[in-house]
Amino acid sequence: MYEYTQIISETGHEFSIMNLGTSKYENNPTYYNVMIKIKSGLFQGEHSFSFYKENVQSMIKILNTMHSELKGILIIRDDESDSHVNLEMGNYGHMQIHGEIGGTHTGNYLCFDYESDHTVLPGLIMFFESLLKASK
Repeated sequence: MYEYTQIISETGHEFSIMNLGTSKYENNPTYYNVMIKIKSGLFQGEHSFSFYKENVQSMIKILNTMHSELKGILIIRDDESDSHVNLEMGNYGHMQIHGEIGGTHTGNYLCFDYESDHTVLPGLIMFFESLLKASK
């Protein structure tokens, strides 16, 4: 039913994301749920992330700036835990990707840190844009 969208697939490192759908609440009609899976060397983990529509719109704006100007930082933060994925643009389009998934509130969590480059940004932009389109 659901499939992961692979954002990064490099030797020993993967970053995949899957749309789990939206939730509707009275005060804020759209709450997005995604699953993020990280592989870093021999270790891997996955965790569900939830965030509001305004957060998705903000992430798309930051990602577009990062892609066009090759600078900036995006923090994908779960609204319900301390799980996060940071994408930090360095020199010449290189990106440092680090964070923690699973959250320290659980018995198991994964801290990770690896490099990629700006060429992965369009896939992530398209994924977040697809969330907005699917909820219309």
